[in-house]
This record gives sequence, C-alpha cells and structure tokens, in this order.
Amino acid sequence: MRVPGQGASARELLEAARPWLREAFVLEGLLRNRVDHEEFATWMERGARLLDGLARHPFGRLRDLAAASRCDAQEFASLMSALLSEESVRAFVSEASDSAYRRNTIQPIIDTGAFDAVVEGRYRYPFTVGIYPAVSCMLSCNFCGRVPHAEYKWSQVERGNELLREVFAQAPTDAPGRFYISGGLEPLTNPGLDKLVRFAAGRGFKLQLYTNAMMLTRSFLEKHEGLWDLDTIRISLYGADDAMTEQTTKRAGVASRVIANAKEFVQFRSEVKATTRLAFNYVVQSGQVRHLREIGRLVAEIAEQGEDSGSIAFLSLRENYAASGDTAVCGEEREQLRDELFALGQFFSERGLSDLTIDFGYAMEGLMKGRETGPVHRVTHQEMCERGYPQISVVVDLLGDIYLYREAAFLGRKGADRYIIGRLGRDGSFEQILERYIAEGHQGVRPAPGDELFLDAFDHAVTAYLRQVSDDMAFTAELAPLPERVELGVAPPVRNTLWASHNVRSIREKYVPPLAIGS
Repeated sequence: MRVPGQGASARELLEAARPWLREAFVLEGLLRNRVDHEEFATWMERGARLLDGLARHPFGRLRDLAAASRCDAQEFASLMSALLSEESVRAFVSEASDSAYRRNTIQPIIDTGAFDAVVEGRYRYPFTVGIYPAVSCMLSCNFCGRVPHAEYKWSQVERGNELLREVFAQAPTDAPGRFYISGGLEPLTNPGLDKLVRFAAGRGFKLQLYTNAMMLTRSFLEKHEGLWDLDTIRISLYGADDAMTEQTTKRAGVASRVIANAKEFVQFRSEVKATTRLAFNYVVQSGQVRHLREIGRLVAEIAEQGEDSGSIAFLSLRENYAASGDTAVCGEEREQLRDELFALGQFFSERGLSDLTIDFGYAMEGLMKGRETGPVHRVTHQEMCERGYPQISVVVDLLGDIYLYREAAFLGRKGADRYIIGRLGRDGSFEQILERYIAEGHQGVRPAPGDELFLDAFDHAVTAYLRQVSDDMAFTAELAPLPERVELGVAPPVRNTLWASHNVRSIREKYVPPLAIGS
C-alpha cells in the first residue's frame, strides 16, 4: 500500500511520460515505427517491469533486471538509456529500493576510495575499525549473537588495552570518525576504557561508544572522566518499560535502571558543560512495532532533562537483520510499522523536538517514501566474499585478534575464529597484518551455512554491493560502449551499471576480473 501523496508507481510514472518515451524508444532503435502502438506497448511494459524490479529488490543485478524485462543485454542497455533520458525516471531510479543502503553506507565508502582498493586488491587502511574492548556482559538479548556466559579473563585486560592503545597510536588521523567502540559484550566492563578513550581523543579521533548503559551511573562517570572525551554514547534501548525490556534481555528491571542512568547522564552533562552527546538505538522486532511511540515518549522525557536541545543526537531505528520468515517484520505488520514511523515523527514535532534526528534503518526509509519495501536485505553464506574486505572494515578484540566481520568477533562463536587474519603483537602491528594479508592474496575462508550470521547489517550491505559490482561487471563486459550523453550521476561510480556516467569498457579495463573479491 502506498502512502497517500507519496511517489508514483513505475507504471504510473511511465504513463505520464508516454510522449517523451515514444521518441526516446525511436532514438534508441527499440521502436521502428512511431505509430506501432503494439510494439510501443511492449516496450512500455518491459520498462515498467525493469523499474518495478529496481523499486522492490535492493541490490538488484543487471542480469536479473534484464531477465525481468525480457531483454537481452544490448536491448537492456538501450532500454535503460531511453528510460533515463526522462527526468522523472532518473529521479525514480535514484530513489530505488537500495538508495538508503547506497546513501547511508555505500557512498561514503566509495568517496574514500576503499571500494576501489578492494576490487583492485591493494592495501588501504580500513574505512572503519571496530574496537571491542569489553570483558563481559550482564544481559542476554534474544537478537544478540554472543555466546551466553562467554567472557574474557581479567588477566587479559591490561595487555589487551596496551594493544588497542597501539592501534590508536599508529593509525592515520585523516578520518576522525574511523573508530567506534562496541562488541558482543558490554564495553563499560573494561576498567581502563576511559583511558583508551582519552588517548584516542587526544589524537583527534571522534569515538562513538555503543553501550547498554547498565553501568553508566553518575558515580561511574566521576571515576572514569575520560568517557567525557567520547563524541557520542549510543545507548541500546530494549523497550520503554521493564516488562517490554525483559522479553528481550531476559532480565528484570533493565529499563528502569537504563532510563534512570540516561536521565542522570543528561543532567550531569549539563553540570560539567560536556559536549558528549547521547543517542539511542532501538531494534524493531516482530510483535513490538506498536511500542515505537512508547520509545519516542521515553526519548523525549530523557531529552527534557538537559539544559539544551543538543544533548540527544539522534534516535536510531533498526530492524533485526538476523530475522527471517515469520520472525521478520512483514505483511500487515510492515504497514503498521510505516504508520508508526510517521506517528513517531509527528510526536517529536508536537513535543518541540523536531530537530531530533530519527535515523531510519535501510528498508524503513523506503516505507517512509511510500515504497513497498521488504525487511532489511540479507546475503546468504554463498554470497559472502571469501577474503572479506579489510580495506573497508575489520574488528579488533581484547586479545588483539583482527576479524574480517563484525559479529565474528563475538567471543566464543563456533567457527568464527576462521575469520581471524592475525593477532596484534604476535603477528606484527595492525597495518603489518593487514598489508601481509592483502599482499599475499590469501584464498580466504570458504563460508559454511550459518556463517552469514557473522555479518551485521553493515556487512550485509557491503557484501551485497560487492557482489552486485562483480556480477554487473561480468554482465556488461561484452557490451558496446554506452553513448556519452548518458551522464546521470545516480549510482556510485565504482559500480559498472548501465546508468552510471562511465563507459562500460573503460571500467572493465580499470578493474580486475569479478572473481577478485571471492568466488
């Protein structure tokens, strides 16, 4: 169901552009006779199928779009060229179902050249590095992939902090937001975390800390003043009250404690004139969509504890990317989610918090724009890149182990150690380990069923994009060059698509064969 006033469907769009498209089809050699209504109707139907595929399927590959529109490769090239000569169609394509993924995750990586480095197989310091310094965790959330009761030894903490400090000390300072602190365990359980934060901040890094906030009390902050050097503290909310939260965390009283800590933090922040901002993450799970407005009410109450409106940076809403089938938010519940998201925005506006940013998850953005999007895109283990993409993302844990995927670094997960590419100290420095791994051209790991659970939503998006690039390069390799006038700028330049503003052959020559990112 489309939201009233939102974007037109593919067929409605093409119908409105009929006169323009008739001429475009003639120019591209698809329509031999301007008055052949039957042939024109055929190409209009093919165009509608193509655009519908873009609207519904994130990371849709060219060969699949061509098949859906019943075109061979060259016909598909001509059809895309004709469609994209019309401004309204270009706008539609630029807001395709994967536009949120591209804008929020993919494009920033492309802009740094990190995707180029992956495809070309050359070393580059990672675009983002996860620091997992936690020792243990006091919760067992039902969507978390960590192993229950798994924790590091206290004897490993001091050495681990020294290794992590070395990572900060040796890292280039060209990207202040490169590092984040998170993990499958609770970072605040590391007693030396504040010193790590202060050191990293002294080198110019703006760190975000992900926490369940169970330990984030006033007395804790007084003893760990270095935490005020964090750029943002992102608190994971599991519900707006104890009953709702216990369903997720398996522990009583969590909401009351976290809410009290968050309110106290905002008050204390005002007292000490700190600039550290608070943010909230909430994972929307099937059966909990109706709780969204309660989450909004809670965030508003916390925000109102501060002296200025800048104490709360944003509310991040995400779907459970590990959910599938009946456990995913789909069907009628997805329509309910769309309505609740609109209501949440209206609520913040009515409370005078219209400046508070709601960071919608990938697939939720489509809902807000009237698109019939499915749950967040997931790749299968067969699609995983065997060598990963260390030029884009890696994670370092308390032992100094460097992992290729974010949730492989959750301590004790069966099979996750296959994705360790080296250990700090024993195998050299952070850069030495990555340089050696990339230069030696390791064959990587053959993913097994279930390994896709080692990927978080970011990893799923990056992997899907790399597979899309690889397949599109193969599909377009033998095509004739596109007309130079097809300069649209609506797709990332590294992607060899028929709507990118690049010549197909020149991109093919620039990049190595598709199998370079893993078979």
